Amino acid sequence: MTTAPAHRRFMTRRQAVHVALFDGLPLALLLAVVPLTWPWLRPGLYELGASLVLWLVSCLGITVGYHRLFTHRAFQCGRGVKLALGIAGSLAAAGPVIAWAATHRKHHQSSDAEGDPHSPNLAGSGWRGKWRGFLHAQFGWLVGHDLPSPLTHTRDLLADPAALWVNGRYFAIVLGGIVAPALLVQLWEPGWRSFLTALVWAGFVRVMVVHQIISSVNSVCHLFGSRPYATKEQSRNNALLALPTVGESWHNNHHRHPSSAYIGLRWWQIDLGGWLVSALKRTSLIWNVIDARGRKSETRSSKPEASGAEN
Repeated sequence: MTTAPAHRRFMTRRQAVHVALFDGLPLALLLAVVPLTWPWLRPGLYELGASLVLWLVSCLGITVGYHRLFTHRAFQCGRGVKLALGIAGSLAAAGPVIAWAATHRKHHQSSDAEGDPHSPNLAGSGWRGKWRGFLHAQFGWLVGHDLPSPLTHTRDLLADPAALWVNGRYFAIVLGGIVAPALLVQLWEPGWRSFLTALVWAGFVRVMVVHQIISSVNSVCHLFGSRPYATKEQSRNNALLALPTVGESWHNNHHRHPSSAYIGLRWWQIDLGGWLVSALKRTSLIWNVIDARGRKSETRSSKPEASGAEN
């Protein structure tokens, strides 16, 4: 029997701890603790407002920071903007930025083929295979894959001081994002009840909801939706998820133009991440923005363009 190397066993344990803290615990709170204490921990206006704000900030941090900036190098910016976007992405508790980028680059390298960390299309044919694949892409991949090596997939980020700074403070940022709304709510509703309510809803439950939103791009957007571009994998555009994912669900667009800072390529395709990119560009906070909007629509695509980052 082959024994996994010590560093791999260490990373597997860290994966398990991460999933337990930021997926298992929030789910337990939602399914058990919240129903049992509903009258006492029922969220009010401030708790729901804090949850909504942190959903928006963390999802924008993932799509514009983790995804478009650090993973695909879709634009350039100064250290301050890098740090702000990296911190915002870390609030989603979806993993440290370098590990996240390595996993996503591996996904592009082997999309819907052997080696893809979270494809829903490798579990067999028929509805049973699709169901197993969906569950893997939505949940199971979190503990069911080996973490791609940063030395192989994210060597550029290992030489980026801003990425290293955010990566090294990941758990502190996540903890701050969970506790901060509970503390801020005390300005309007002081007391342990409001503190715990905000901690549960704007902290742990919000993290769980954001995780499911992020994972829906892996699962739903490789199974259901339109394919304006005949890319080599099974990516799809799904309009129903455009708002919750702040633009990430135009996934077929992204696989055709992975280095584009805009994922919604048509005027009617809602892309809140693209709106943030435009705002940052107008204020000269970012530059050298790669923009695939307005390019001629293709039904039979040639080879997708390079991702804009070393894999």
